[in-house]
Amino acid sequence: MKQQNTIRAFIHRNVERQLVREYLLRETERAGFGGLSFNRTPEGTKVTLQAEQVGRVIGRRGKVIHELQRRLQNDFILENPHLDVEEVAESRLSAQIMASRLASSLERGWFFRRAGHSTAQNIMDAGARGCLVILSGKITGPRHRVEKFQQGHIKFCGETALEFMDTGFSTAVKKLGTIGCTVRIMRPGVKLPHEITITERVDSGLPPLAEVVMFEVSDEETVEGVAALSEEPAADAEDVVDSVVEKMAEIESDSFWSEATKQPHGPHEGEEGILHAQSIGVPGAWTLKHRQGGSILVGGIFLETSDYSDKELLDENGNEAKHAAVCDHGTFKGASTRVEAISFCRTSPTWCDECSKFASTTIQEEE
Repeated sequence: MKQQNTIRAFIHRNVERQLVREYLLRETERAGFGGLSFNRTPEGTKVTLQAEQVGRVIGRRGKVIHELQRRLQNDFILENPHLDVEEVAESRLSAQIMASRLASSLERGWFFRRAGHSTAQNIMDAGARGCLVILSGKITGPRHRVEKFQQGHIKFCGETALEFMDTGFSTAVKKLGTIGCTVRIMRPGVKLPHEITITERVDSGLPPLAEVVMFEVSDEETVEGVAALSEEPAADAEDVVDSVVEKMAEIESDSFWSEATKQPHGPHEGEEGILHAQSIGVPGAWTLKHRQGGSILVGGIFLETSDYSDKELLDENGNEAKHAAVCDHGTFKGASTRVEAISFCRTSPTWCDECSKFASTTIQEEE
């Protein structure tokens, strides 16, 4: 019975602390709420609030912070609470602040891909080892989906993730619905368990190793050893080359554009569109070029005259797509116009997982 009461007390205490956190987050969100910590002292409970703008939390002559402390004493079950405010040293390394900024950017009309990449890049520029930005909800269309933007090194689970990763969450309210913004940051200077440092024996206080004994070998024994090695069958270099060529042929045969020919932009409607598609080798295609420094082959297709007219694709506005950008790996990206399709062709690593392996996260658009 005593053990059950102890467990119930722990649960009630954590629930009360979560309610305090939600209240302070709501009241100090404009001041840049960066986190909250609780410390039990002999005098009571010390509540430390991290904020980007300390002055807005304190208020003129301490009016705001005194009101917050009064509410903590009257509305929450805390033992003699004492509220302190600390300034966040680097706001770009605070997951909660960056999540709030991301939600604010989406509410102000930023395109979700621009907001996600910008947030991830700002975090990495501040010195973080890695970051993960997750957007979930009705981002562009009527259907719910999830978009992730990752840079650097990330731990997803286990004790390492709990110890070295900071997590922040905020919600963006738009006309289509709400979008959940989650930001996870691996702090700079973190030493992971698999990273080891080898010190010299002298630095660690150990005696040096004994000298290595050298044996002299006569010329006759050396000649016999070389002769024995020469008798062993050596690997045929031609077989190795043939296996590599066969492997490359298998990879190229799996390509979507394996039998197509590169062509610049051309017409897509009428007789001229049909002739241009025939020159490329794929029905409905009106352009095919190498992108990302020649490592990725991406083209544009007019869906109405192609073999993929029954493919349900949505454009950037959530409507039925008329054109599509198709990468070498067979991934389709719907577009409303040729201009949007060309833009998607230039940024295939942002919508194709396979293309992202051949290009950096920061997209270098071609001129």
